[in-house]
Amino acid sequence: MWRLAGPYAGLASGILWLALWSFRLRHSMAEKGWKYISLSFPLLGIFTLVGSVLNLLLGWPPALSTGVALGWILLLAFMVAGMILDALRNRGKHPDVAAPKTSERE
Repeated sequence: MWRLAGPYAGLASGILWLALWSFRLRHSMAEKGWKYISLSFPLLGIFTLVGSVLNLLLGWPPALSTGVALGWILLLAFMVAGMILDALRNRGKHPDVAAPKTSERE
């Protein structure tokens, strides 16, 4: 039964993830300075949506398994690269991350 419900759950989660990103998550991430990682978040919803639609239409052929595995690896690489770029860009901008000044006395 779970095998039959999997593509429908993927379809629903992909649609909900894209709706969440387009209405709320995109703006809140931009306010916090996460510019590059926020570009890879819609890829997660798109990838889930396309994978579940292909699963519903074609079944689950071996080529689709290989494509899904490569897609997840690429998506993970994009997200890690975005986190690194954002961390480098935001380094020293926030008071809790920046080094304390030595000339100030308490």
